[in-house]
Amino acid sequence: AVVRIAGEDSFALDDSREIWLKAPPPRRFGFLAGTDDVTQLERDFLEAVLESAGDSAWDRWIFSQENANSLLEGNEEAALDVLLMPGMQNLEDAGHLEFLLAFMEDGGVVLATPGKPFAATIANLRETGLLELGFKGVPSRVRDRSDPFRFASFSPGTALAKVFEGKPARDLQLASLYKYGEIEANDQEVTVRVRAANKHPLVLERKIGAGRLLFFAFRLDTAWSDLPARNSFLPLLVELVKGEGGEDRSWPHLEVGERLVAGGGNFLG
Repeated sequence: AVVRIAGEDSFALDDSREIWLKAPPPRRFGFLAGTDDVTQLERDFLEAVLESAGDSAWDRWIFSQENANSLLEGNEEAALDVLLMPGMQNLEDAGHLEFLLAFMEDGGVVLATPGKPFAATIANLRETGLLELGFKGVPSRVRDRSDPFRFASFSPGTALAKVFEGKPARDLQLASLYKYGEIEANDQEVTVRVRAANKHPLVLERKIGAGRLLFFAFRLDTAWSDLPARNSFLPLLVELVKGEGGEDRSWPHLEVGERLVAGGGNFLG
């Protein structure tokens, strides 16, 4: 950016200044998932969606499976911000629990969807101490898709409510949910980020160290919901990953008189 003084000035040498703003590092994401067909489809879809997120400049998302694999092998220096676990596997059997806890303690975000059977996922979450959840079953309206479950609106003042106003809110509320796990949090450390219109929790969040665990009560594929095919899906996913009060990495805009503090610099518009 070039800043110039409009009009005349007694000292002309400083009338034109160049300012360089370096974009923050990209958000890097990878997967810890099984290889069955359903999980592979969910994984491929999430990879494509997240790679399209951001603005390709100031707010970038980069698929980095090599870094995810390196972290799983014990390389703590590998850069990774988000780990996705579609069709969550048994973490203790795979020996990944210690890694996940360390990853979240350091600020990483883990996003998980239920494996099969759903009850086994809930049991594994309890056994590992990641989430204390009650489980009542999987309500389903797959056979009668003319009467699906719906998503609730967000509480005023929350980060999600600020994003989902007007048409985006309407798009989300019209999304169809065909089945989900009826779960409830048995721990005060767990927050409900998304609910169904019937008040049942759909996305739970627990803060662990500087990071967070996000658990969805449904798979992110069209057998469970048409949400992945709607315009509201990507902004919902991004906002959940950012978290309440999370970092905004969109291009900065300065009006005259506004101040931007970034990267140790202080800029006045």
